Order: sequence, then C-alpha cells, then structure tokens
Amino acid sequence: YVPFVYLTIAYSLILIARRFRFSISVYRKQGLIIIVGAILPLVVNTLYVLDITPIPHLNLTTASLSITGLLYAWALIQYRFLAPLPIARDVIVEHMEAAVFVFDKDSRLVDYNNSAALLVGNIEQYLGLVAEKFPIGQIGKLVSTDFSGDKEVPGQIEIDQTIFDISVRHICLTGKRVEATVVTLYDVTEKEDLYRQVRELALRDPLTGLYNRRALMEMGVDLIKGINGDSSKHFCVMMFDIDRFKLVNDTYGHAAGDRSLVAIAKTFIHHTRAHDLIGRLGGDEFIVLMPDTTLEEALGIANTIHEEVGRIVLFAPKRTFSVTLSIGVASNQGLLISDPQESLEKLISLADRALYQAKENGKNCVSSMC
Repeated sequence: YVPFVYLTIAYSLILIARRFRFSISVYRKQGLIIIVGAILPLVVNTLYVLDITPIPHLNLTTASLSITGLLYAWALIQYRFLAPLPIARDVIVEHMEAAVFVFDKDSRLVDYNNSAALLVGNIEQYLGLVAEKFPIGQIGKLVSTDFSGDKEVPGQIEIDQTIFDISVRHICLTGKRVEATVVTLYDVTEKEDLYRQVRELALRDPLTGLYNRRALMEMGVDLIKGINGDSSKHFCVMMFDIDRFKLVNDTYGHAAGDRSLVAIAKTFIHHTRAHDLIGRLGGDEFIVLMPDTTLEEALGIANTIHEEVGRIVLFAPKRTFSVTLSIGVASNQGLLISDPQESLEKLISLADRALYQAKENGKNCVSSMC
C-alpha cells in the first residue's frame, strides 16, 4: 500500500501546486506552506522505507510531522494561515450585482452566479449545453469567437431594454489552449441614460430646447450627405429673425423677451415635421433644415409660421405685446457642390442673404433665394 499512499500524496501536491499557481499572492503563499509541510514527512518516510536513516530501524516520520505542525502553527500566527478562505471569494461572486457565466473549453455552460440566474430564467436547464443554444444569443456568439491569448474582450449588449457592458475572457492555463471562458455582464442602463441626458443637454439650447448651433451643424452635415450631388432630391434651409428684438427687451424686459423666444420655438416645432432639424443660432436667430422639401413647400411652411407668430399674444407686467418675424428661405436647386460641409454652409449663406433681403423689404415678411 506504500506506493499507493505515496502516489496519492504526490498527486495531491501536484493539484495544490496547479491550483495555487493561478491564484492571488496570499493563496500562493498558503499553497507553498502546505506543499513544504507535506513534503517533509513524505521524504523522511521514504528514506525510512529505503532504510536510509541515521539510526537503524528508527522511524522519524512522527518527528517530522511535529515539524510540519510547528510550521503550520508559525504560519497561522505570522500569516493568518487559511484565514481568507476561498469560500469568501465564492460568497463575493455569488452576491455580485454583475451576472457571471462560466463556459468550459467546449463552450458549455458549467457555472453561474445568482445575478446570472435572475437574468436568465430556469438557467439550470442550460447547464452542459453549448453556448450557441444559450438564450442570450449575443453571449453565445462572443463565447465562440476565437481570439488569441488570455485577454479580455469588452463590448455592450441590450437585453429587454436593459443595457449591459459585457466582458468576455478566455482563460488559458497552458499555452494558447482555452480552458474556460468567463462572461460578465454589468448593468449600465442608468449610466447610459444619464450619459444620453447629459449629451442631449450639451446639444440643446437651454432656453428653448432647440438644437444649438454646434449640434445643428454636425447633424445637418450628416443630413445633407444623403442628397449631395443628386439634383432630384430637395433640401431647404429657413432662417428666422425676430424684428426689433432689442426693442422688445428694452421695453418689456428680458424675461418677456425670453418668453417670446420660447413661444416662437414652440410654434416652429408645431408647424414643422419630425425629420426637420430646428436650431437656435443665438440671440433671436433661428434656423430650420428641411430635407426632402421643395422651395414651394418650404415657403408654404414659412408663411404659415410667419402668420402664426404674428397672432401670438405675449404678456409683460400690466400689458401685452406681439412680435413679428423676418424669414429667409433657400433651396439646393441649382447648387452643385460635392462637399456636404460646404453645401450646408452655402445653403445657410443663401438663407441668410434671403433673410437680409426680407429685412431690407421692410421686415415682417418672407423672402426666398436659390
């Protein structure tokens, strides 16, 4: 039975060495202490069996076990040996908010934590099944993706309107062979919603809620790319300016002026279409980018807005007032410029010239240019 005992102990030591080789430093130290403490009596007993002892027929194995005990006692005092049990790490993983899935080298689901079980109903039925049959298809594809080395591949997926940052890590213990794959999902829905809100605030004029100049120019370039160079596609730009707006502020106060800006912005939104882009360039100047719109259609919308704004009754302390608009409209017909940025700038310049023309014609009117 002696060879069996020796082989069993040796195999146990090999398993411990392999297990702690890939552990954090505190566990590696514990593994080394366990191995050293176990090897000492094993060597002494082997020498006794081979009759290589300083005193014939004296088995010092028991004495060596005492040394092992002293070594473990010293480790308990010096390094709090076995205090941070691996079970503590298991508890942490089980109570993580992130969902963790573990797949073996054959891409079969072998383990998961509580958050993963909550995310995937009846997850037990998928244990042992390959990743391609996993209910979350994106995970199956990522697990099956071949990428070299023991490294993490980040990404993002959406499940039932919940957004997750996803981390996929292939674990390679020896060489390049994948031994396991760990997939971790972090719920970032709130963070993404907050990011969208902050981004939206950065794109919007705080007073009117319309797009600001920078956002409108960036989005306008993307909008005009689809029609650039195609003479059959129409694109119009309208520019608005409140007549004598400085006089409004001086007479009725800046609060009344702000209310008039908000009321006019609402009128723009009400009388334009969902795919039109409306922005405030600054002060009392507004702009509307209108894809798939002929000059006649744009003029019709401009005249409607002009009339509606003229009917708005605005309130100031102890009195009411109204404002009028001067509007310039420009069309891309006859404009052949290949660069989208240049095309947009040219259209805005034409609309600005049309607006200036409306001002020269006595204000409170609509003028066009193409």
